[in-house]
Amino acid sequence: IADVRAAVNVPVVANGEIWTVADALRCREISGCNDIMLGRGIVADPGLGWAVRAAVRGEPAHSRAVLPNAQVAWIDLLPLINEFWKLVSGRVIRKHRAGRLKQWLNMLRRRFPDAELAYAVLRTINDSDAIDAWMRSELARSTTMVSLATA
Repeated sequence: IADVRAAVNVPVVANGEIWTVADALRCREISGCNDIMLGRGIVADPGLGWAVRAAVRGEPAHSRAVLPNAQVAWIDLLPLINEFWKLVSGRVIRKHRAGRLKQWLNMLRRRFPDAELAYAVLRTINDSDAIDAWMRSELARSTTMVSLATA
């Protein structure tokens, strides 16, 4: 990538197996590119982009300037997972819906222990109604946890 970057007069974006901040920094160093593409790494860790930006700026990963809510937590992801499930349910044929959700949960397991638990529960479930019920239950549980934490 560094040779291509030196030979062309267009922006070059480096990528390739960037799963961690260290991977991102190594990619930038080896390629000489300021810009990198986060693929599966950011799917597995939705806070990775903020963490990389913090590292590049020399700021701590938990800096409020970088990420107002400190780090992405499982409880923050649940509403996004629910929105993803709604989109999948509206656009994907019924027999393939569960697989899309499980695919993302499987990737999230790298970073989130709760994703491991969710994946274990849903691994053999293919019924959309059962997943809807699980999702409602998880959202209710997370709302209760937030209420208890702020009480």
